Amino acid sequence: MMSTISITPVFPLEETDDGKYKIVGINDLTVAVDQNIKMVLLTRKGAKIGRPAFGVGLHDYLFEHPNNIENGFSQKPPLRKNIINQLTTYIPYISLEKVEINFDPNQRILRIKIQYHITDSDVASTFDLTLQDTDTIELY
Repeated sequence: MMSTISITPVFPLEETDDGKYKIVGINDLTVAVDQNIKMVLLTRKGAKIGRPAFGVGLHDYLFEHPNNIENGFSQKPPLRKNIINQLTTYIPYISLEKVEINFDPNQRILRIKIQYHITDSDVASTFDLTLQDTDTIELY
C-alpha cells in the first residue's frame, strides 16, 4: 500500500486517535492552497514575526465605507490590490484567474471569491470566504 505524501498539517490543528496531527496530503492540493489563502487574508500586517509585511487583514476593512475598500484608506491599500499583491508574493505557486469582492455595508458582510490555478499542474479551484462583523478571529 502506498502512503500519502504529507505536505502540511490541517489548520486549525486536529489530533488523530493515535496522537498525531491530521495532515493534508499531496492529493489534496486545493485544501492546502485554500488554507494558505485564508491565512494570508485573515492575518493582519505585523502579526507574523519575521514577516511584518505579511497579511491582508480583512477584518480591518469590515467597518470601512465601500469607497475606502475600493480606493484604500489611511495605511491600507485598496482591498483588491492588497489581496493580489499578498497572494502573488506569499503564494507564488498559484495563478490568480479572478478576484471578486462583494461588500454589504448595511450588514457588514465581506465576501471574497478567488479563482486560481496551481502552476505546473492541471489543478484549478475557487476559494470562497464570507466575513461578518460578528465573526470571531481564529488564531492559528
